[in-house]
Amino acid sequence: MESTLSPISNPRRAKQQGIAVFLFALCLIAIVPVMGLAIDVAMLYMAQSKLSAGADAAVLAAARGLSRGSDSTAQQANAVTVATNYVAAAFPIGFLGSSGLTSATSITLQANQRTVTTTASVTVPLMFMRWVGPSTSIVRASATATRRDVNVIMVIDRSGSMSASNSCTPMKAAASAFIGQFAPARDYVGLITFSTDVQINNAASQSFSTVTTNINSIVCSGSTNTTQGLSMAYRELIRLNQPTALNVILLFTDGQPTVTPIRSQFKPSGSCPGALRGTWQIGVIGGYTNTNGGPIGFWDPNATGLDQFYPNSTGCAFVSNIGNIANDVSTVAAADKYGNSTNVPSGTLGSYTVVPASPAINWTNLIGVATNTSYEAARHIRKGDTVTPVVTTTTGGTADHLDGIYIYTIGLGTAAYPADLGFLKDVANDLTALNHQGSPQNSGLFVDAPTSADLNPAFQRVASEVLRLAQ
Repeated sequence: MESTLSPISNPRRAKQQGIAVFLFALCLIAIVPVMGLAIDVAMLYMAQSKLSAGADAAVLAAARGLSRGSDSTAQQANAVTVATNYVAAAFPIGFLGSSGLTSATSITLQANQRTVTTTASVTVPLMFMRWVGPSTSIVRASATATRRDVNVIMVIDRSGSMSASNSCTPMKAAASAFIGQFAPARDYVGLITFSTDVQINNAASQSFSTVTTNINSIVCSGSTNTTQGLSMAYRELIRLNQPTALNVILLFTDGQPTVTPIRSQFKPSGSCPGALRGTWQIGVIGGYTNTNGGPIGFWDPNATGLDQFYPNSTGCAFVSNIGNIANDVSTVAAADKYGNSTNVPSGTLGSYTVVPASPAINWTNLIGVATNTSYEAARHIRKGDTVTPVVTTTTGGTADHLDGIYIYTIGLGTAAYPADLGFLKDVANDLTALNHQGSPQNSGLFVDAPTSADLNPAFQRVASEVLRLAQ
C-alpha cells in the first residue's frame, strides 16, 4: 500500500524552507548596506561633480574679473567676489539636502602672471550609511586658472578715407571700449596712429585714461602708412621686453597700404636743392587712394603732423605740386627703413605686386611696395626677427627682438579702395590665410567689419580672443 505525505507534513521539505528563509535574511544583511553604500556614493558623486563644475567656472570668471578695477587691489577683490558668486550659483542651497556651502579664492602674483585658486566644500547627508557610520560627509573641490598679463599695442588707421566714410567717430568709440576690457595697473596698452605720418600717441602704459583721451582726439586725414605703424608697434613691445606676458599688436585699417618709409634716390639733375641731388634719402613715399594715378609725395618719416614734406626740400618740384614727384625722385631701394623687402618672398600667393628692381615712381609700383613691406613687417614681427638699432628697454637695458607676438587685424570695408581681405588675413596669420605660416609663428585672427556699425563687435571679438589666450 503506497503512502504519501503532504508538503506540510514532509519534514525534509519544511527544513529546506527554513534554511531558505535564513539564507535570505543573511543576504539582506549583506545586500542592504551595499545598496545603501551605492546610493550614498552616487549622491556624493553628483555633489562632487556639481561642486567641481562650480569651482571651474568660478576660477575662469575670476580670471576674467581681474580685468576690472582701477588697481591691483580692486581687481583682486572683484575676482574673489565673482568667484564666490559663481560657486553659489552653480551649487544651489539645499541641493541633495546639502548644507554649509563654503568657498575661498586666493590670488598669487608672479611676474606677468596671476594664478587664481578656488576651493569649495559642502556637507552632504548620508541616507543609508548613517546606520553604520557617520550621518554626513564633506565634499570638496578645487580649481586653478592662470591669467597672464597682456601687453597690447593698438595700431589705428586715421587716414582720410576714414573721414570720407564717416567712420572716424564710430572707430574711436569702438577703440575706447576695447581698452576697457583690460586691467589697469597690470596690463599695458599703447596707442599708435597712422596716416601719412605715424605717431606714438601713447607709449605702452598701465594707466589707460590718457589713451582714451588721445583716441577721442584723433583726426582722420592723409594716406595709409601701415608698414611704419606695424614696425613701430614691434619696437614698442621690445621696449617693454616682457616675454612671459601675452604680447599683442592690433592693427585696424580701412584701406590698402599706400605709402612706405623707404630710401629713395633724388635725381642728380632735378629741381631739388643741391644738397639733395644725387643722394639717397629715407622718406615716406607713396600716394593716396586713387587707383587711376593719384598724387605721390615724399614726406618726413619723423613727422608728427600730416603730410610734412621732406626736410630741406623747399624748391623741389613736388613741394609745389606733388604730382611732379618723378621730376625729382628716380627710384626706391630694395628694402624700406626697417629692412622690409619691397618684394614678397618667393612662393607667396595673393594680391602682391612684383616690383621691378629699379621701379619707376608711379602709383602702381609704390602701392605694391607699400603692400609688400607691410606684409614683410608683419612676418618679421611674428618670427621675432632682430631690429636695428637696438631698443632701450623699460628696465634700462637693451633688446633687439621679442618672440611670441600675436597680430590681430580688423578690416573696415567702407573705403573707396578698401584693404584686401587676403592681405589682412596674411598679416594676422589667420588660420584661413592663403599664406598661413606654422610654428614658430603664432596664428592671430582677422575680423571683418563691413560697415562702421560692425566696428564695436569686431573690437570686442578681438578683446575676447586676447583674454581667452591670456587664461
